[in-house]
Amino acid sequence: MIRTRLSIAFALLSALALSQGVFAWWAASTAALYAERKAIASGMEAEYESLGGNKQRLKVWFAEAMLTGNAPAITRVTLVTRMEDSLRELRTLTERDAAVRGGPSPEAATVATLERNIETMANAVREAIPLIDAGDPAQRWRGVLEAFDRLANQDMREVIREAILRQDRLAKEESKRLADGLRLARVANVCLAAVAVLFGAFAVWYFVTHLQQPFTRLTDVAARFARGELTARSGLTGRDEFARLGGLLDSMATSLQQAHARDVDVQRSLDDLIATRTRSVMQAHEAMLRVEGQRRQFFAEVSHELRTPVTVIRGEADIALRAGDDANELKASLRRIRDAAKDLSARVQDLLDAARSGSHDYTFVLAPHALPALIEAVVVQMQALARYRGISLSMNPAPDCTVLADGERLQQALTTVLDNALRYTPEGGKVVVQVTRNDEWVCIQVDDDGPGMSATELAQARNAQFRGSAASAHPTGAGLGLSIADRILQAHGGSIELSMRSPRGLRVQLQLPMETDNA
Repeated sequence: MIRTRLSIAFALLSALALSQGVFAWWAASTAALYAERKAIASGMEAEYESLGGNKQRLKVWFAEAMLTGNAPAITRVTLVTRMEDSLRELRTLTERDAAVRGGPSPEAATVATLERNIETMANAVREAIPLIDAGDPAQRWRGVLEAFDRLANQDMREVIREAILRQDRLAKEESKRLADGLRLARVANVCLAAVAVLFGAFAVWYFVTHLQQPFTRLTDVAARFARGELTARSGLTGRDEFARLGGLLDSMATSLQQAHARDVDVQRSLDDLIATRTRSVMQAHEAMLRVEGQRRQFFAEVSHELRTPVTVIRGEADIALRAGDDANELKASLRRIRDAAKDLSARVQDLLDAARSGSHDYTFVLAPHALPALIEAVVVQMQALARYRGISLSMNPAPDCTVLADGERLQQALTTVLDNALRYTPEGGKVVVQVTRNDEWVCIQVDDDGPGMSATELAQARNAQFRGSAASAHPTGAGLGLSIADRILQAHGGSIELSMRSPRGLRVQLQLPMETDNA
């Protein structure tokens, strides 16, 4: 009778231990499945984004080819190759998704549609490029755009956007399921351990209360077991029933102690694993946020820089239209349009370099430059914008001096400062540029007749996306100009200073170290 009851008790304890092991295996398998699904969804999201980005870059390339006729063919081949690589990766991920699901992947139809779209688009671009100088460019432009953006009455931009959103949502859902599964595993392990301990205590209580207790030692040991002292032992020897019972109690105590130790080890291992995975996820998330912030800042700055040459080109075009039959004025305007288009091409090249290299920052190539010539080229170009806005832009005679600089970037900084001055100077006002120098420094000073800034605004003017109170009259600004100019000056070992003029207006001083003294 006693043996039967003890056998049942130990069988139940073994069942609890087995249940705990089976549940731990199930929890690990479920977590691995959720992790695999999340990895597939994240990979698809990244490839969809890459595919959409390369489509947009190919459209920009095609526009350049239609406008200039000299866009590099290798760029088109590279972009098409990248899109084909993305499609291959999407097909691989779709196969993995189907294997995980045990059935067809819902993304297979989207990938097949994108494959047809990319093939149609690539063929349309390839067939249109040799015909740039013949036929109707507008008709070819519309035809290629149709191949870019639509397939079988479907808006492919919307298809890609929905696919990205769908995969992002799926990745988040799988992450939540993974976290929920791990949380359930922790709770279940604690509950099973509690059940095992409670059952052990109940078994001790049952056998102590239902058996005669002829020996004080056995009673004392049973009482210590009831208090949870799993290290207690009866020490009984012999072959009688109570000796066997004492031996069984000792064996049970040992099993419980080992089970508790295993539970503690498993719990500690789970806690360590969860903490490690959580740290890894947080670190990856922080790194992604930093890269995303750099990318957004870079493209915002380059986009800001694209506006000035476009405005100059528009102003010069208006001047050229008003020039009538004045050939000299037309040639001068066309030269300035060419220079502005060169600046525009440089900014577009920044975007292409960033897309190829993954680096979201400016590059600087320093060389000796005659500063007056650099400044004069910018002033001549910006005078078209000044005339377009009815503002007088002039430059005082500058002393000869040479600086070690990236000429294009330095002109970019000065163009940004002059664009701000012309933007906020009212019609009929003046903007004056003058250069001063000493033995160590050269200063480019820009004075305007605008509303200026308060002392508080001057202290924050170089911060990215800061706009003063006067900016409300120009809602299209982004607050990035002075921030970009400040970064360029710092890269040259210089600085930019702002101060109020009397009675009104703003003075901006760009200070650079001297390379040589030519005076």
